[in-house]
Amino acid sequence: MLYIHMAVILNTLFFPQDNLLVAQLFSAFTFCSAFVLRPIGGFVIGWIGDEVGRKNTVIITTTIMALCCIIMANVKTY
Repeated sequence: MLYIHMAVILNTLFFPQDNLLVAQLFSAFTFCSAFVLRPIGGFVIGWIGDEVGRKNTVIITTTIMALCCIIMANVKTY
């Protein structure tokens, strides 16, 4: 939901503004990719949780989320 509200700002920062249609398509693709990748990630993390254990899975997912936040904070704008 946050991405929908910030799409206008994110479009101008991260996608090319030469062609507005391309920027809107990239924005829609970014938003829709979460709906495709979320179930896949759920299956993968669920399998890891079954094989490795819940405690280690929480540590793994928290580390991945922290790394993603650090990467997003350091991404150069378009």
